[in-house]
Amino acid sequence: MKPNFRMMKTFVPAKDFELSRQFYGELFESVWQDDKLCEFKLGDSQFFLQNFYAAEFAQNSMYQIMCSNAQQAWEFLSEVVKRYEGASVRPPKEEPWGVVVHLIGPSGELWHVTEPHS
Repeated sequence: MKPNFRMMKTFVPAKDFELSRQFYGELFESVWQDDKLCEFKLGDSQFFLQNFYAAEFAQNSMYQIMCSNAQQAWEFLSEVVKRYEGASVRPPKEEPWGVVVHLIGPSGELWHVTEPHS
């Protein structure tokens, strides 16, 4: 019998764990942390930031965040990334399915911040 799976969480790599912890602390709610792992929450979603880095893994990691206003997200993120080496954000881009803002985290990980068309 198939088990009743109820939640999935991913692990985000950190080249500089403290820098990444501070970066994600500005974007999400910190649930708990120790010196190797911390958990962040956004609504019903959660992920682990891990004190582990492999360049190929980090630079090929992609995540998605849904938002209601991509322009507003880009404006907010533009201010946040100024404080974090390695982080960057690209302006909103119209796609056939909605609008996307690409956020690069301090370790090279890519976040798709998306506002789908209604």
